[in-house]
Amino acid sequence: MIQNDISLPIPTANLFTSAALPSDSVEHREIRSEIPMVQVLVIEDSEAQIQLISGMLRKDDASRFDISIARDLREGLHHLSTTPCDVVLLGLTLPDSTELESCVRLSEAAPDVSIVVLTGLDDEELAVSTLQHGAEDYLVKGQITSHLLVRAACKDGAGEFRVVSFHVNLPCGQER
Repeated sequence: MIQNDISLPIPTANLFTSAALPSDSVEHREIRSEIPMVQVLVIEDSEAQIQLISGMLRKDDASRFDISIARDLREGLHHLSTTPCDVVLLGLTLPDSTELESCVRLSEAAPDVSIVVLTGLDDEELAVSTLQHGAEDYLVKGQITSHLLVRAACKDGAGEFRVVSFHVNLPCGQER
């Protein structure tokens, strides 16, 4: 057996599909168990949007997300004060805060957590303002694809992709 050390950003970690390794193989389970969970907090008051966002994140089988839901900013801030989180997917039209207020309060409460704004407003000025007030990214809901959402959710607070490392044993002749 040849041992390869592989370090990949989470969005491209789908090198190991069921065609490469059978889903019931020990190697496949070992690889999947070593990929860290990305802790995602979705702050959104629309049930339809929550279902859509959750479905998009779960669609990418190679990425693993632990998704929590808060339906307003107060609930989201409480969650951040009690539970570790890597990224917040923030709907801007919340019942208890204004657009920029949400970004400011979240970035003050959790400065190391990435904030990705999700809004139906395709407004360049608002996008720039949210980025200046702590957001890492700004995505327009009608233009979001599963790939784009997963990519945004996998960035850390510095705009770099979270990297996962794992070891893979490949039979001789099956090197990458």
